[in-house]
Formats: sequence, C-alpha cells, structure tokens
Amino acid sequence: MRLRFWLRVFLLAVAGLAPSWSSALAGVSEFSAIDLSSRMAGKKEAVMEAGEGLGWRLTAPPDGPFGQKLQVSADGRQVADLEGGKFEQSLGVKHNGAVYWIISEYTGGAHCCAEYHFFGRPDPHQPVRYMGRTKGHNGGPRPLPKALAERREGLFFNDLDNRFDYFHESHAGSMLVNLPARHYQLSPTGVRVNNLPFKAEYLKDAEETDREIQQHLKKRRGRPPAILKAGFGSGFDTMIFSDELGQLLVRRTLNLLYARENQQAWESFSRDVARYYQSSRWAPELKDEIQRLLQESPY
Repeated sequence: MRLRFWLRVFLLAVAGLAPSWSSALAGVSEFSAIDLSSRMAGKKEAVMEAGEGLGWRLTAPPDGPFGQKLQVSADGRQVADLEGGKFEQSLGVKHNGAVYWIISEYTGGAHCCAEYHFFGRPDPHQPVRYMGRTKGHNGGPRPLPKALAERREGLFFNDLDNRFDYFHESHAGSMLVNLPARHYQLSPTGVRVNNLPFKAEYLKDAEETDREIQQHLKKRRGRPPAILKAGFGSGFDTMIFSDELGQLLVRRTLNLLYARENQQAWESFSRDVARYYQSSRWAPELKDEIQRLLQESPY
C-alpha cells in the first residue's frame, strides 16, 4: 500500500520530467516555451525573449544554483523583479483573447518546494502585469503544459496542496504529502484558487482512499486505543497517528471537504474513528486542527 501511494505522489509531482511543450487543450495556444535551466547553464546572466513583447533577464547568484534573480520587462517598462531559488521553465499561452506567462521555480531545501509565478495581459491594448504566485508543493516543479486544464469556467493551473505534510507524522512517514490537488483559475483579472470545477476528481480520490481503507482493515490486527498516540514530546501537537489507517481516514476526509461534501466528510470520519479504534479520543481535536489549517488559505 505504501509503495503504491508513493508511486502516485511521484507521478503527480514529476510526471513527464523531460520537457514537453505540446498541449492537447483545444482552447489553449502556446507561443513560447523556454527551458531556463538550459539557457543558464555555465552562464552568469541570460537575456531571453518570452514572446508577445515580454522579456526575461535571468541572473545567477555569486555561488551555488539558488538565489537567482529574474527581471521581467514588457513594452519598454519593468514589470517585476523576482528573487528566488532556481527558475526552471517558462511557458506562454493564449486563452480566450488573454495572454499568460507561467514560470516555475525550485526553491531548494530538503523537502521543498516548487512554486509558480503568473503574468498576464488581458488584451493587446493593456499592459502586462504580475498576477501572483502559488503556495508551493513538495518536490521539483511539474512540467508546465501538463499542469494546464480547461473547464467550462476557463483555464486552470493544476497544483498540489502541501499544507498537511508533517500532519502528526514525519515527512518520510506521511501519506498526506502534496494532497489534495489544488487548482488555480487564470483570468484577465488575476489568478485565484478555485477547486469547485474539479469536484468529480476529489470524489474519485475519496472513493479510491475508501478502497485502501478496506484493504488495510483486512490486514489489521486489533484496534489501537485511539487514532493518535504519544510522539517524541508532550502535548497534542507532537502526537502521531497510531497506524496508517488514521492517515487514510484524514485523506478521505480532505478529499470530501475539497469536494464541498462537508457533512459526509465529518460524519464518515467520526463514524470510522469510533468503529476502528477503542475510543474517539482526539477525533474532535483533529477536526478542529484540520478546519484551522484549511482556513489559512483558500481551498
């Protein structure tokens, strides 16, 4: 079970590592694709045309690969100065008359982080502006074209939500890394999280997790006293899951919450904690913590 889970996470995070600049989206037209890493190989600075009048000036740090600076200009004016880890790819696309540029960045670190920056021009008569960035997910950046999706509501960038990494478990033991998926809607007015058009995918993931729960139960021996047990310190924050089942119950709950099936999410969580553990101890506290984490940023 654990091997299959980590294979799924790996495929989500790094599927298609080789650059691929083709898109099967009918309403999306790609006009620029740049492998920034290759352009910067062995250089201290590189100037690139990103299409539609936008330009990149990428500067390497004095030492090491991280700490690059990216100066963005368009129409003879400076649009933005980005300073980050290592900028890897850029992609320019057109959709419904608007023009968007996406840049992937790897921030570096043991368990971190891929972030994405967005620029946009609503129409040819308006200036390019910086639209914002994502919250970041574990691992390296995803190939940009493969992260795009169309729905009736418009153009979306599919990202991964990593706020539940280290949720009562070490990173190595976590089954909640980069889960659930998080979707950013791109529009001429900006970029925002909008997961509602992907409800069917969250429900499918909840069903898949429910099957994993049943498989786990077939191999399980006994019922732990509670869903959490003492960890390496004192207090609720340092407690860890008693077994993998607890993480699976939380994962199913999260997918249902992202699908806006709140009542089903909490009823099934409370029911199964009471059913599969000797007590419901710590279930209310876990619910409160999940709700608090979800309130920290849109989902």
